[in-house]
Amino acid sequence: VQDPADILQVKNMIKALGSDVPVIAKIEMLPALEHIDAIAEVADALMVARGDLGVEANVERVPNLQKKIIAAAARAGKPVIIATQMLESMITNPRASLAEVADVANGVLDGADCLMLSGEVASGRYPIECVTRMASIIEQVEAWTFKRPSPVSIADSSTKEGNWEIHESIAVAACESADTLKAKAIVCMTLTGAIAKSISRWRPNTPIIAISPRPDVTRRLALVWGVQGVNNESFYNADSLVQELPKMLKELGIVESGDVVVMTAGIPINHMKPTNMIKINRIP
Repeated sequence: VQDPADILQVKNMIKALGSDVPVIAKIEMLPALEHIDAIAEVADALMVARGDLGVEANVERVPNLQKKIIAAAARAGKPVIIATQMLESMITNPRASLAEVADVANGVLDGADCLMLSGEVASGRYPIECVTRMASIIEQVEAWTFKRPSPVSIADSSTKEGNWEIHESIAVAACESADTLKAKAIVCMTLTGAIAKSISRWRPNTPIIAISPRPDVTRRLALVWGVQGVNNESFYNADSLVQELPKMLKELGIVESGDVVVMTAGIPINHMKPTNMIKINRIP
C-alpha cells in the first residue's frame, strides 16, 4: 500500500462481489508513511511490515516508524499488527534471545493490538515453542502494572471533546465508569463490532466482552486489543438477552455474584440502532 487509493480500489472490488471482508493495509514502503493518517482512516487495520521497511529505510529508523504507524492507528481507532522478525532466532534455536524478548515486550508497550509470527512458525523447527514463548512474554508485560494511555494522550483534534460521535462518548464513559467502579467486564451488544473497537481504543483495564449474533463479527474482533467476542442467538430479543447475560458471563468465568458490569447497547436492539445506551448492573 502506498496511498489511500490502493485501499479504496480493493474495497470497491470486494463490495462489487457482495462481500464486506475487511482490508488490512500492509505498511512496507516509505511513500505510505507520507499518507499514513489517510490510509488508517480508510483501512480496517494496519500492519507494520518491519522487514520490508528495513529494506526501504535505514534499519535504525524502523523502531520510530513502528511507533509512527501505531500512533496513526490509535488516532483512527483501528487495530494494528506488528510483524516480521519477532523471534527470528527461534527458526533454528529452541530459545529466544534477550533482544528478541525485549522487542516483543516493546511491541506490547507501544500499543499494538497484535504481534505476528511468520517464518518462525511457517518453516521454523520450533513453531509451538515460538507461540508459547511469545504468549508468555505478552502475558508477563500485560500483567505488569503500568499506566495505560489516557483518552487525551491517544486522541487528536478530530476526537477531542465537542467533536465526538455519540458512540465515542459512550465508549469513553464506559471505560471511566468501569475504572471507577472496579467493574469486572464491559459488555457491549454489537451487530458490527464498531462499539467494541471504540472501547478498545481507550485501553481500559477491564475486559471487553462483545456480544453479537454474527460469527464473522466475533471472529474479526479477535484482532482487536482486549476484546473477547461471544455469539448469542438471543441478540435481537432484549429481554431474553438481559436475563441470560449473568449466567453467560459466569459460565465464561468472567464474573461472580455481586460483581459490577458496565453494558452498552443500541436501543431498541431489534431495530439495529447505533450504540446509544450505557447501563451499570450488579450480577445477582
